[in-house]
Amino acid sequence: MQVYTRMIERFDGRAQRFEVRLDPAELGRVDVRIEVGADKKVHAVLAAHDSAALTDLMRGQRALERALTDAGFDLADGGVKFQLASESNHNAQTGKGDTRSPS
Repeated sequence: MQVYTRMIERFDGRAQRFEVRLDPAELGRVDVRIEVGADKKVHAVLAAHDSAALTDLMRGQRALERALTDAGFDLADGGVKFQLASESNHNAQTGKGDTRSPS
């Protein structure tokens, strides 16, 4: 998926935290946050602003994980999470997370 390619191109691997807003025509706005933990494992959260876009992103989870691995990133177990942007905004205010990781 083109979103994943653009996301990886913008993350240079030197920062411990990376945030970017993508606006692909097929999905609408997607907020991406990538963090590298103290264990050097990568955690990624993709927040879609539309439930249909969230479903599409979740369908591509394996492609995203493969793209991150192929780009040389060490992905944490359960390191890719998906959520609706409204959940993201609420979680940022409350400090609670209700991210989804499809099985």
